[in-house]
Amino acid sequence: MVSRTLLLDCGNTACKYQYGEEHGHLDSTEAFVQLVERIEPEQTLLATVSKFGQTLGECLVERALPHRKVRVRPDWQGLKLAYAEPERLGVDRWLTLVALCGHPRPVMVVDVGTALKIDALDGGDRHLGGYILPGMRLMRRALVDDTFALPPVDQDGALAPGATTRDCIANGAVLALAGAVDKARAQFGPTPPDIVWTGGDADRVRPFTAEPGQLRPALIFEGMRRLMKDADYMESLA
Repeated sequence: MVSRTLLLDCGNTACKYQYGEEHGHLDSTEAFVQLVERIEPEQTLLATVSKFGQTLGECLVERALPHRKVRVRPDWQGLKLAYAEPERLGVDRWLTLVALCGHPRPVMVVDVGTALKIDALDGGDRHLGGYILPGMRLMRRALVDDTFALPPVDQDGALAPGATTRDCIANGAVLALAGAVDKARAQFGPTPPDIVWTGGDADRVRPFTAEPGQLRPALIFEGMRRLMKDADYMESLA
């Protein structure tokens, strides 16, 4: 069943899919319909934090296609969430924790997209909390949009001081995000956690941090596949 299941990860900026060895991005309902008609999945598992993801869910309902929507389960496999109200934790963040639950050492996941999201586990099943910051594009856009006469910036940055306004903005965003990751790592106890990176902008920040860690671009899908193997959890979504 897992191999015939279409996995959808719809974030605020991008909607990604995985079907067996095939993977890609969806930018319209039409593209989604074409994909479903071509691959004819037995079912779809949808994780969404976006309006577009909700639209795809409605499309699945309209076409009477078997599907389930990922929901946070506070007690999944003993995973203890730091939130007093676990249902308020974003499903995308929860899935990265599901993927890393049981990691043999303390581990910190850094998901770099529209927002930069940091969460940590204690080397077992306890969530240590996390941080949410504006991502690189959002940070640069806010500065340009809310400040008079600054040029738009669409280039990658570095740590070096800029010699043009565009460089200063691009490099300032990198400095802020890389510095935040390094500083966050020191907040999760005396043993520095391993770092796992994911998200579309991970490689725009990762090279500039003190500990580059491991890049796992499909971490959310790893979490979804792990859930697929839990019959009780999947039954609860029916």
